[in-house]
Amino acid sequence: MSLVANEDFQHILRVLNTNVDGKQKIMFALTSIKGIGRRFANIVCKKADVDMNKRNHRGLRHYWGLRVRGQHTKTTGRRGKTVGVSKKR
Repeated sequence: MSLVANEDFQHILRVLNTNVDGKQKIMFALTSIKGIGRRFANIVCKKADVDMNKRNHRGLRHYWGLRVRGQHTKTTGRRGKTVGVSKKR
């Protein structure tokens, strides 16, 4: 699993039926949602004690090919090449 994203990876987060750009700072990204302006987004970030320089979620689990919605991954969802056991001669 690499932490480096490909050039064609799209940093898009879906919030309230709106595509939010993950490369923007959080205050300006929230303004893309209908009904939220810069002032309200600023108040929301301050009230939630969010760092104003923090950027949006980048979708790293999507990039890594892991489960995204909080499922357990210890035993389920295993895929890829299976390792067989050879019989002792």
